[in-house]
Amino acid sequence: MLRDCPGTKGKSCYDLFWYLGKKVRPNLELLNNAIAQSQGESPGLTESSLKEFMLKGSGHIDLNAARKDVERFLEDKSELRLFNADSLAAAIDSL
Repeated sequence: MLRDCPGTKGKSCYDLFWYLGKKVRPNLELLNNAIAQSQGESPGLTESSLKEFMLKGSGHIDLNAARKDVERFLEDKSELRLFNADSLAAAIDSL
């Protein structure tokens, strides 16, 4: 999910912020299966390990590149203020 982030797209980051802001909880079975398909093994995520997994992986996201990638699609440029490590960590921590 967050491990393969050098090529992270702005839309993916924007969607992540949106889902976190809406407090949407992932289907852990589907998430573990998707990660297993893309990474070769399942991390065995549970409700209690999800936040730590996301916080650890968020450090690998190039938020500056994601901000530049999504900027042209946003009508409200003030949303770009979310594209920083502190905002992402706070959003994840609020799960």
